[in-house]
Amino acid sequence: MAKFPDIGSPDLNDPTSELENAVNTSFDRLQSIVEDVIPQVVNRPFGSQKVPTEQLKMEHDSGVAAGGVQFYSQKLQEMVAQEGEQRGLEMFIDYTEAMTK
Repeated sequence: MAKFPDIGSPDLNDPTSELENAVNTSFDRLQSIVEDVIPQVVNRPFGSQKVPTEQLKMEHDSGVAAGGVQFYSQKLQEMVAQEGEQRGLEMFIDYTEAMTK
């Protein structure tokens, strides 16, 4: 993510520059959160919506019927590519447990 540009003239010595400096500091902290914290905490893309379990099960059943083991292999590869190896594997295990209940 690109750094937020500085707002105004925060180096001047007046009340407005103090406010501009506070805003710039807030932007720097926000950028740090976006880059360092959110990727560690967020478990899905912003704005995404939960897919109903019934729809997931239908997709799973049709995928298994069409491709069998290849379906699971592709699903695992997608999750690892999206989330990284450890989190992708955890998601895959959760997914297969939920779909085989």
